[in-house]
Amino acid sequence: MPKYQILIDGELYAEIIKEWSWFNKKFTLDVPGPNDYTIEGSFWEHEFVFIRNNQRVASISKKVWSWTDSYGIDIQDGENDIAILMACIVIDQVLHDDRNNASD
Repeated sequence: MPKYQILIDGELYAEIIKEWSWFNKKFTLDVPGPNDYTIEGSFWEHEFVFIRNNQRVASISKKVWSWTDSYGIDIQDGENDIAILMACIVIDQVLHDDRNNASD
């Protein structure tokens, strides 16, 4: 499975793992400790959620009618804001690369 590492000051902070199922894409945000996040939703529509311990803890939605790529991100208090925001950037880049590779 493809993995994307987030480094802070040269140290591994988290990993985003791209997983495949037959019908959907799914990502995992692996953070230190037992509190990993599952990221699922409609990635082609840029609407996805972060789930930890079977609870939705963050929602991400791309604004459709915008001159630039703009996202609305709602993160519950007490969650790992930095890791979630970094994962959103990585997922956006992965989806962008997938679209470009599909048209080659």
